[in-house]
Amino acid sequence: MSANESDTEQSLQQIAHCHGRSIISLLIDIQESKVEQKIFLPFLKNLECLRLHKHKPTHLYRQLVDAFENPSYVALSYPWDGCKFEDLSHGRYKVQSRDGGRTSFDSSEVRDCVFDRILKYMHRFRLKLLWIDRHSIRQQTCDEVECAHLECSQKREGLKAMDLVYKHSDHPVALLATPVEARNDLKLLVRILSGDLVSTSRRQPRFRLSEQTNAREATDALMLLKKLTSDPWWKRGWVFQESYRGGAAMCLLIPHPPHLERLKRSFGTTLFNDICAELCIDLVKFSYEATRLCLAFQGVKFPSPQTQQAISQITTTAGRYTLLLEKHESMSPTIISDIGKRDVKQQWDRLAIAANCCQYSTRLDVRELQQKEHSISLSMLALWLLNGEIFRNKKATAPLSQMTVLEFITSHSFKGFYAPLSRRSLTFNKGCRFPDAKLTPRGVLTRGHLWKLGRPIQSREINRQPSWVDDPTGKLSLHDRQRLTQLANMLRVLRHFALEGQLRKFLKRDARGEFDDRFADTFAGSYMRTMASEIADAIDQGLTLRLACMWEPSTQRSSYRSSYRAVFICNDDDDDVEDDRVGIRRSVQANRPSLIFTASCPKSEGSAVYQVTDLDRHVSLEVQQLGSVKEGNRIVSQLRVGRWVLGLCFFGGFETTSVLFPWPPGLEAIVP
Repeated sequence: MSANESDTEQSLQQIAHCHGRSIISLLIDIQESKVEQKIFLPFLKNLECLRLHKHKPTHLYRQLVDAFENPSYVALSYPWDGCKFEDLSHGRYKVQSRDGGRTSFDSSEVRDCVFDRILKYMHRFRLKLLWIDRHSIRQQTCDEVECAHLECSQKREGLKAMDLVYKHSDHPVALLATPVEARNDLKLLVRILSGDLVSTSRRQPRFRLSEQTNAREATDALMLLKKLTSDPWWKRGWVFQESYRGGAAMCLLIPHPPHLERLKRSFGTTLFNDICAELCIDLVKFSYEATRLCLAFQGVKFPSPQTQQAISQITTTAGRYTLLLEKHESMSPTIISDIGKRDVKQQWDRLAIAANCCQYSTRLDVRELQQKEHSISLSMLALWLLNGEIFRNKKATAPLSQMTVLEFITSHSFKGFYAPLSRRSLTFNKGCRFPDAKLTPRGVLTRGHLWKLGRPIQSREINRQPSWVDDPTGKLSLHDRQRLTQLANMLRVLRHFALEGQLRKFLKRDARGEFDDRFADTFAGSYMRTMASEIADAIDQGLTLRLACMWEPSTQRSSYRSSYRAVFICNDDDDDVEDDRVGIRRSVQANRPSLIFTASCPKSEGSAVYQVTDLDRHVSLEVQQLGSVKEGNRIVSQLRVGRWVLGLCFFGGFETTSVLFPWPPGLEAIVP
């Protein structure tokens, strides 16, 4: 298999056979090529943009801008290769030479129509600066895997930072070449973007075709979306990163013929703006309404194969994850899957694209992996694991050896996340990762705190009469402070003075938060306030709380400082609960695990020269202890992943402990 050949269709068994080693040993060897992701800040602080010459309308000269201080530049996303809808001629536009001085210009290889369209957009919004990868990143480099050329190094630094170029831009723009040509298609697009074709229901299915929408119109709308999402722009792997990182600011430019100009303007500027011969559409809105329409077709009986194929294409290319995924899922498997369906010239680029979109701080040295002739897809699995993605390590129903890497990631990704009310589900889930993950022959090693669940407290037993709050100020609401004060009062009655003291101390620190920025503005302070609000909400709902003390894995007993130091949210009446919000908060029954594993780690802030793409991490899992093993000179607990459990913990003064999450049963057995 060549260094640039993908093996995504190969099963784990085939990969092991091809490389002559077990899957686990291959993963551990790939781990040796891990590196910390570092983005060279001077690239972003000296971002090469193009600016139109004042007196020569086809000449663009270079201008350095600080992307952090001046984000008012257009970050252009477009396919390098032209298509049948475009005039492929180029050379009319001249770009200042990088090394030839201010008066030296070279003919651009970018299609003239690309410059025509984006400069028209910039003129409409009075924008002066254009970032375009073809000219803003060095392109003339060698093809050697290992080289130390300055030009090659500059290109590598640019590619590493490219996702942040789109993230920081106030004006990321995507150029589609496929036009909307017919009056009926334009009217239909208006109906799609207005949301008129779909109605929302509290019952399943959530989305349905509205009463005013007939089957023919809905099918025509679906086919129009299929046509637009067949544009070459949607097929590029790097474009996935550009659109994902461009976020809510990104817009689509879709061309239309002159005879539709009057009709377009009759709809106002809200949907399409008023750029001549262009439909300027908000990408998020386009994706949202396209996804709603596809989901509405789930309620249609006996959809045709053509309809099913269109739905698959639209959701894969333009699907909105907030609608497609359940609240308890991680986005990472879907991101990796969607990237796998895009075109890339270099297959190894998929690792960088996935890492940028998933905000992975741990990366892999692709050049080193290529030299060792490692599997691309297995490297993706190693990347997923090394960045702390939580996996289910219970026995699988299907044999792992016959799964592809993507099938393994999809089936074994943890699907029981539970986001607090105040956090958006998928965004919260993105930070639910193990810190400092290390791959070992037995499983994934990480660090955190183990808690032994103890005394239950029934919320209905807490005196909910209005309580005196010593200081009603702070970032927590007055209602939450009252509930937590009532809980502290009950802890005093029950003589759990250590936890009571920690809770009151926390409330006091929050009250003076505006004077204690070290606590108020930190990840720890924000996360603890979120959990405190969840505890207050659980008391309102009458849920069961469980107190917990630190657990010493080496002695299999509570810590010698065994006072309660945490409170978790549980619910005893599993079978009687229907509400989804309550249903995930299940109790630990006598025959279930009684341990909770928690871990947290603030994101790395990088340095003055390098920025690290990272996330604040937090884990709060019900676990089952499977025994202990020796790792190096340490005895560590082996844990099986259970449910997600929210709680408020006070672990100050306690060091973290190493724990091991064993490989899913069957993975270790995959050998040549």
